[in-house]
Amino acid sequence: MDSSDSTRHEEFVSLFVRHEAAVFSFVLSMVQNTADAEDVVQRASITMWRCFDQYESGTNFRNWAIQVAKNAALNHLTKLRRDRHVFGEKLIALLAEQTEERAENLDARRRALDFCLEKLPADDHEMMAG
Repeated sequence: MDSSDSTRHEEFVSLFVRHEAAVFSFVLSMVQNTADAEDVVQRASITMWRCFDQYESGTNFRNWAIQVAKNAALNHLTKLRRDRHVFGEKLIALLAEQTEERAENLDARRRALDFCLEKLPADDHEMMAG
């Protein structure tokens, strides 16, 4: 692996680790089962790595990763379609859309909270972190 491959690998790992919880939450909201969500996220992460050359550095990795995970979750749900307890495609798409909106809202709230925490005096900031 040359240095550009190594740098790209480090970029992927850094971005994936930063957004893995959001991706997992999104998938879990779609598949409704922790073990299935773990499997889907694992398959999605492999796809993300294989397709990482299609990701444009500096763009929103979380959104890109959620789209890849969404496709993996939809594929998983399609395989389970024979189970009458699985939601229809339209409902799944609606839930996925709402989950994406909720994730963006949570992301904005997290940034706002970080901004507020930065405004605290150092002693209070340490108390909040500790």
